[in-house]
Amino acid sequence: MCMVVSWVFPCARSSVPRARRHVRAALAGWRVPAGDPAGEVWEDLELVVGELAGNATRFCRGSIQMKLEVHHDHARLEVLDDGDGRESLHLTDASAPSADAESGRGLVIVSALASSWGAERSTTSVAGGSGTKVWAELTFGSTSPHFTRNCELAAV
Repeated sequence: MCMVVSWVFPCARSSVPRARRHVRAALAGWRVPAGDPAGEVWEDLELVVGELAGNATRFCRGSIQMKLEVHHDHARLEVLDDGDGRESLHLTDASAPSADAESGRGLVIVSALASSWGAERSTTSVAGGSGTKVWAELTFGSTSPHFTRNCELAAV
């Protein structure tokens, strides 16, 4: 089975570790067998969750929404903020910030870990207005026998 789960978190820095804990609990609850190719990306997925949720909390106004899909050959994470959509979407060329920069490394990390990623404006965000969705996909080394092409919503 392909699993799909989503959460809504308040627009607060404390939502970042909360988001990681929720993803970790969902993955554990799916009881993926040891050695399954899907498990190869779990640690990287947690890092990506932290980076994308952290960025969303910089731009959101009320809440952020996060959706995780785990398919037979990849995991896809989407994080949607309810900000005014003014942040830059020049994300395809993530370059390392200067050594003394206080921020700017998150998307470099996402770019290094994800097989593909991007951002797009959203006309329907958590609050029903404008927003930005940033997504990342992490591909497994081989097809997982635990997950299939057909998706189902998972209870959380």
